Amino acid sequence: MNGNCSSSTAIFDVKTSSWKSLAPMPECVCNAGICRLGSHVYIIGGERGSYRYNQEVLCFDLETEKWMPSGIPDFPGRAYGGYATIASSNHTILLAGGVMITHWNFRHGPRIGPCREVFSLDVTSCIWTRVADLPESDFAANKCTGFLQQSANNDTSCVVVSGKQTVQLLPSGQWDALPSFRKGAGCVASFGNTIVSFQRSLKELVLLEDGLHLSLPVQCSDFLPNTLEIVVYLSIFDMVVPVYK
Repeated sequence: MNGNCSSSTAIFDVKTSSWKSLAPMPECVCNAGICRLGSHVYIIGGERGSYRYNQEVLCFDLETEKWMPSGIPDFPGRAYGGYATIASSNHTILLAGGVMITHWNFRHGPRIGPCREVFSLDVTSCIWTRVADLPESDFAANKCTGFLQQSANNDTSCVVVSGKQTVQLLPSGQWDALPSFRKGAGCVASFGNTIVSFQRSLKELVLLEDGLHLSLPVQCSDFLPNTLEIVVYLSIFDMVVPVYK
């Protein structure tokens, strides 16, 4: 899904490098949170057209390839999209940050700003739980990215990246700052204890690991479609990095 609302649904098979169309969503949605737990994919919140904001939780069953009732109450936070969605366990999803309506202007419409709220969803009990907010630093970007990061001793923690800020959720339930991307985060992924950011405009791949900041130039086609999410295989690192133009 991109900035234009659509109900189209498709799945990408990495083995055959091909797309397969699936049953469309009940309603068109964009800028939603997306997370997979087992055989279910959850679509949380998002926009449904001009000034139509949504907190609903949709569920797609990958085994039956059908949309099904999730039975989960609407997302209780103020953000409507752009949040980081992390499968923090086999039955919980962490939603962090995102964008919210700060106020309405009758002439120009809603004013949008960043949200620091964080919630945990238990899909087994269908219960939302408020957890510690993101720090008050520069979480001003309209898009947060989140993932589980594995440490050198095989511990895992939830990491959220937004703009130049990178934080991790400690076992104590508080957020701790990590080394950040000096030029801001582009498209971000995690591999073990390394965080990778691809800067499309700068044609630069940046790696953060244990405080080390490494920048590498990347050759990239200048005619990538503006509205598509592309997956580029970088054989030198033996990893897949999603790339946005």
